[in-house]
Amino acid sequence: MKTVTDMDAQELRERKEEFFRVLTAWFYAEHRKLPWRDLEKPNPYHVWISEIMLQQTRVNAVIRYFLRFTEKLKDISALADVPEDELMKLWEGLGYYSRARNLKRCAQVLMNEYGGKIPNDPVTLAKLPGIGPYTAGAIASIAYGIPKAAVDGNVLRVFSRLLADRSDVAAEQTKKSYTRLLDELLPYAQNAGHINQAIMDLGATICIPGGEARCSMCPVEGFCKARKLGIADTLPVKKQAQARKKEYRVILILTQNGRIFVEKRPEHGLLAGLYEYPGVAIPQKQWEGFVSGNSEKRALKAYESFFGELGLAAKTARFGLRSKHIFSHIEWEMIGLYVETTDAYDAKEWAEKDRYFADVTELKERFALPGAFSAYTSEFTGKRIDI
Repeated sequence: MKTVTDMDAQELRERKEEFFRVLTAWFYAEHRKLPWRDLEKPNPYHVWISEIMLQQTRVNAVIRYFLRFTEKLKDISALADVPEDELMKLWEGLGYYSRARNLKRCAQVLMNEYGGKIPNDPVTLAKLPGIGPYTAGAIASIAYGIPKAAVDGNVLRVFSRLLADRSDVAAEQTKKSYTRLLDELLPYAQNAGHINQAIMDLGATICIPGGEARCSMCPVEGFCKARKLGIADTLPVKKQAQARKKEYRVILILTQNGRIFVEKRPEHGLLAGLYEYPGVAIPQKQWEGFVSGNSEKRALKAYESFFGELGLAAKTARFGLRSKHIFSHIEWEMIGLYVETTDAYDAKEWAEKDRYFADVTELKERFALPGAFSAYTSEFTGKRIDI
């Protein structure tokens, strides 16, 4: 596999001070205004929280979550002590929920071993729960000005074009090559954190993915080999991801007296520890039969044992809302089976198993449900389901 060579980056090495001056001037004038960004006095806690939230999530989607999260959990101490269900509720909708659990674990380590402070050493940072090489570099450089690379997707795209490099940006070796190059260059920058953020902003706003690069607006156009060669729009090269597995599911929307059934998922696996409307994976042919209608009786018969385990019996049932959710590795095709149930169940026994009939307020304030079920939650909280 081709990697970045001295020849590829020679011009950038020779003009590094000029490159950083031009990039810094652009960043000061054009940087994105973000609630976690303070160019004069960065808050390490805010930098850390935002970087974890931004993993695999778009900036615009993160802003409201960040504001809500930091309003409730203002510092490391508060994060270390937050109850699990409250943490999950604050994170609800952001996805990749292990990130939130790792945040709490990390906060507890910081309280117990680092006096409630976030270290500035990237090697130390990378040993903390939920913090890998990228996040360690981002925190060290942005919060403390340490000259350490933080290579994300934006940086990979920008540098593949700057260097006219056709290495696969999805390959770990490419990321390591660009990280080594930036680690070599950043000590020559006036502020390494500003440079890392500038490259990220450049990739997000000008050297964009999935569209024509806005080269005429780029402050470092004169340094870009791909621009000179007229091949910017052919880069970066990225290996095609494997196709996602598709799974067909019936989502059981069990209602009773204006409340809806939720239960907690296992502590391990997909969507671990979150609440859900119970779902059943079924063969595609059976799903297609349910979608076509007139199959409620057969569906109720299929899930009769589940209702019996809960101590419930179905009064009425119908198929309703169809929905789709895409995870990184799997795609769910769902259809809701809406069942009005009898009220004979043991609430105390249910609570011991994290099972409840929740009202609208509890769904909004207490129980954290993943985005996969958001269409069903919105339907229930927006209007009373009429079976």
